[in-house]
Amino acid sequence: MKITRPNSTRGSIRAAAERPGAAATEFAIVIPLFALMLLGMIEFGRGIMVGQIVTNVAREAARQAIIDGSTNADVESAAIAKLEQQLGINASGAGIVVEITVGGGGGDVSSAATRDLCTVSVSVPYESTKYTSLSFLAGSSFVGTASMRHE
Repeated sequence: MKITRPNSTRGSIRAAAERPGAAATEFAIVIPLFALMLLGMIEFGRGIMVGQIVTNVAREAARQAIIDGSTNADVESAAIAKLEQQLGINASGAGIVVEITVGGGGGDVSSAATRDLCTVSVSVPYESTKYTSLSFLAGSSFVGTASMRHE
């Protein structure tokens, strides 16, 4: 009894031999798309992380604002220092904005009465936090807001 291979194996070997540059061409088409998708995932992951950090910094700044004896300058400097530490950026040219509102209007936290609502909003531009040169979220900012009652 003679054992032979099926014809499908011979056909695929023959077809591959007739197309020597097909694999290189497919690779050249697919790899840029794969790289773009990978960089996009990295940037969006970084964006989610930065958004969470900004929200946590706003919460910590609001805690600082509700303590007796705090001033707006204390709260702002604490928030910026925390952002510099956690994001690894230089805040002087980053365009970071810290807004503090007491009791529904402006004012200073040092003059807040007991049970006044102190709101701290922290905004960081996307351009100061991105890892790559791609600009998937160009022109947007990460904003975190927290409100607490003054003690």
